[in-house]
Amino acid sequence: MASIIIITAVGALPEAITLTIGSKTVYYNGKSETVAVAPKVMDGVTYVPIQVFARGLGAGVNYTEHDKILRISFKE
Repeated sequence: MASIIIITAVGALPEAITLTIGSKTVYYNGKSETVAVAPKVMDGVTYVPIQVFARGLGAGVNYTEHDKILRISFKE
């Protein structure tokens, strides 16, 4: 499977996110964590769970079922 490396630059230091299609293991600056859903490719499009990016950016994710809104919040 192919690995994807994403570098974000929020705040003082860059954050490297490394993930592999089909694997629930994600590395943030070399430290591994397990996410709920693995990234996947469907019809030539790569899908990555929002929690992977949110964590890499230091943000939180909250989904409210009754109004079907996904909120991404950054810590101050």
